[in-house]
Amino acid sequence: MKWPRKKWIGFIIGIAIGIPLGPLLANSFKRYLLGIPCILFPAMVACVLLFKGSPDSVFDWFDPLNPRALVVWTFILVFGVAGIAWSVDGLKRAGWLPREPQSALLIPHTRAEKIVCVLVFAPVIGICEEFLYRGYLHREVSGWVHSVPLAVAITSLAFGLAHAHQGPAGVVRGTLLGVLFAVPVVRLGVIYPSMFTHFLYDAVVLAWLGPKLVRADQSPA
Repeated sequence: MKWPRKKWIGFIIGIAIGIPLGPLLANSFKRYLLGIPCILFPAMVACVLLFKGSPDSVFDWFDPLNPRALVVWTFILVFGVAGIAWSVDGLKRAGWLPREPQSALLIPHTRAEKIVCVLVFAPVIGICEEFLYRGYLHREVSGWVHSVPLAVAITSLAFGLAHAHQGPAGVVRGTLLGVLFAVPVVRLGVIYPSMFTHFLYDAVVLAWLGPKLVRADQSPA
């Protein structure tokens, strides 16, 4: 019997919840136990919305997308993300935003932690956060305020505030990224480009650029 699309999406997210538990509980990943709430919370909320409270219209975000459109929009988003990251880093270097030494807790150091980060943390967080903020929350807020731009502004600010643990720079960066990731959702009516780019951003920043940025933030001014 063929499963409906809703059950397949829920099944995939459910698998994503289970993947971190084994490796993260191993001794070599004890330090990364701090990351479990970051993984489980958005994934659990996404599952609740999928099976309990989400309207069927939410699943319009998962309609098929032309591969060429996916590639084009992913390139656009990648350049946009790079611009936002460079701008926020420039504001920190200029002293307009404080540095982010607290973000060191999120950065993997060993090869094993980097593998977990790229294969588990980045895809699960990218998929679930985009579903929550650019999918479900955007749909609901648009219905409340009857304005797509206002809904984008509200959900993007909420996304930025969700990164308040990274300090003021995290809030600013998260808000701007929220606006950027909302563009293809509004224009195309699907969420794949935002999810994929969000995954790429987290994987690259955490596993590659993150250690360099943390060293810069922790060095004397």
